[in-house]
Amino acid sequence: MLPAEDSPPPLTMPPSTLLIQSWFSKLNDFFHRDYVTDVVFYCFWLGFWLLMPTIIFLGTLALAVYDLVTVKGYRQPCGPVLITGCDMGFGKDLALALAGKGWKVSTL
Repeated sequence: MLPAEDSPPPLTMPPSTLLIQSWFSKLNDFFHRDYVTDVVFYCFWLGFWLLMPTIIFLGTLALAVYDLVTVKGYRQPCGPVLITGCDMGFGKDLALALAGKGWKVSTL
């Protein structure tokens, strides 16, 4: 072991570096406490389950309004339509209505 007079001088840091290190150390200690992680976890899932239905509802509403405004209920024929079970009832009425609007209708 070296005698005390032969030991190197202690390393010193500027005071601003020590302040930053102590701030990060305190912040790290705060975020690694058990109750902080629990609060963050439960707040995340609470926010998720409260906001997602609202976002989905508003998105669906926006798409419906966009469809009503742009299309205005008039769909143009875009290709052939295959309708099964059209010998009577709803299928027959649908096939006749679409054929009357210019759609190419194939029936089974």
